[in-house]
Amino acid sequence: MTMELSQEFSLGHEFRWDEPIGDMAQVSIATYGCDEDRVRLAGQFSVTVENLGAMSELMIPEVRLAVASNPRTPPDALRRLAKDRDRAIRVATIHTINGLPEHLRTMAMPASESPLQKLRGRKNA
Repeated sequence: MTMELSQEFSLGHEFRWDEPIGDMAQVSIATYGCDEDRVRLAGQFSVTVENLGAMSELMIPEVRLAVASNPRTPPDALRRLAKDRDRAIRVATIHTINGLPEHLRTMAMPASESPLQKLRGRKNA
C-alpha cells in the first residue's frame, strides 16, 4: 500500500479505548492516525510520555489541546505549549501546570524574560 505524505489513513483497527494500548499501536496512532484518534490517544490512560511529547509538536490544534490537558505530558512539552500561538492551548497548559506537584511545575513553567533581558537579547543579536 502506498500513500502520499499529506494523506490521513485509518489504521483499520477498532481499539478498546478503555483498555491499555500497546506501545507500537500508540506510535502508529500518533504518527499515522486520524486527528480524532490522536485526540483520544492524548487523553487515554495508558498513553506514554514519549507519545504525548511527539503529539505536542503536531500542527493540529485539537491534538495539542488534548496533550496540553494531560498532566502526564512531559515538562518540556508543557513549557513549549505554554507559549503556543493558540490561546486555548496556552490556558489549558497553564491549568495543567498549576495542578502538577511543585518539582514538576517548576520544570514545566515557561521561562519569562524581563523587559531588561529582552532588551539585552536584542542588543547582543
